[in-house]
Amino acid sequence: MENMYPTILLVHTVFGLALIIYLLFPVVIAWLRGATTNTQVSTLNVLQNINRVGQFLLIIQFFSGGMMMTHAKYSTMWMAVITILLVAIGAFTGIMAKPMKNWKLAIETGQDAVTYNKVMILSVLNALAYAVILFMMYHPMYR
Repeated sequence: MENMYPTILLVHTVFGLALIIYLLFPVVIAWLRGATTNTQVSTLNVLQNINRVGQFLLIIQFFSGGMMMTHAKYSTMWMAVITILLVAIGAFTGIMAKPMKNWKLAIETGQDAVTYNKVMILSVLNALAYAVILFMMYHPMYR
C-alpha cells in the first residue's frame, strides 16, 4: 500500500482541484437572477451536470482521503472536522440538486422561481465549507 500513496495523493489532489468549481456556484447563481430565460435554463443545465459530477468526485475524495489518513499521523480532531466538512459538502450538494431542478422547471413553465433563495443559501454554505476544508488541507494538524 505504501507504493500506492503517491498515486492516491495525485488522484486526491486533482479531484480536489476539480471541486474548486463549487466556490463559483454562489457567484454564478447570483448572476443568473438577472439573466434571460434561455440563459438561465442553459446555465442551470450546466450547473446540474457539474453538481452531479461533483458528487461522484466527492465520493472519490472521501475514500482517497480516508486511505491517506490511515498512513499519516493527523490529530483526531483534524480528521473528524475534515470528515464532517466533507459529509456536509455532500449533503449540501445533494440537497441543492432538487431546488435547482425545480427552479429550472419553474423558468421553463413561466412561473416565478421560488427556489432561488434555497439554491443560493445552499451554494453559499457549500462554498464556505469547501473554503474551510481547503484551508485545513493546507494547514493540517499532526499529532
